[in-house]
Amino acid sequence: MKFRPLSILAAIALLAACAPAQEGPDAAVQALYAPYIEGGAPPPALLERNVFTPELKAEINRAATYSNLLDMPVIDYDPVVGAQDWEIKAVTIAEVERTEDTARMVARFDNMGAPQEVAYAMRLVDGAWRVDDIGAGDDSLRAIIAASLKPAGAPSAMETPVRALYERYAAATTPVEPLHRWAALTDDLRRRMQTASAMSKRADGAVLDFDPVLDATTNELGAVAYEAAASGVIVRFDNGGEPKILVHDLVEENGVWKIADIRAPGQWALGQKLAEAGIE
Repeated sequence: MKFRPLSILAAIALLAACAPAQEGPDAAVQALYAPYIEGGAPPPALLERNVFTPELKAEINRAATYSNLLDMPVIDYDPVVGAQDWEIKAVTIAEVERTEDTARMVARFDNMGAPQEVAYAMRLVDGAWRVDDIGAGDDSLRAIIAASLKPAGAPSAMETPVRALYERYAAATTPVEPLHRWAALTDDLRRRMQTASAMSKRADGAVLDFDPVLDATTNELGAVAYEAAASGVIVRFDNGGEPKILVHDLVEENGVWKIADIRAPGQWALGQKLAEAGIE
């Protein structure tokens, strides 16, 4: 049997005694509420908080990306307080369940005069407790993000009117006919596009100075990818070597999905362009 020199054993014991104690999951949750009860500056945005597991952070990033694409808030509340507004007092943290590397916690507090509870799923990541979900069941942050981005109908049915657009453009050898004559548009958008076409002929100049299907003036369409999310279909494609992302907002009319608007997120919307031209 081999023995370690006493000096080495003593050194190991000394290092263990001097090492900082690992903070528990309760401390990690308590730290989340500190900005709310300290007053002063507003609490940081979710993405600025270094308290989430990589998986939950990726979900929050995804929610932010799709909020911009779909022009709607995927997360429309503050999950830490379980509400949109807050005035927090008397926060207590209770441990519900604990294993070696996971824990379930509950934060109880008073928010604007009403008692509130928020559940936390915690996971030990690289020696630190991180938040892996906030809330529980259908009201958990992960579940809310998934529900917000779930397609409003069967993805294949939603994609059908949009695919028809790009398949026709991909096969075209001459300029494509005006959309109001053949595309699956809502009655309102069809009427407005027909008005735009008539105005362009009378004025001898196009109301729209680009093709909203391509976000360009020329058709050099490359590969197209489709993704149904919420009540829209996101289209990613290449046109003349330039990557494009457009969103087609859909409405179900008489059991058939039709295009109600086309948008380049953060840049333009077809409906707004028509309104600016006086076509309501």
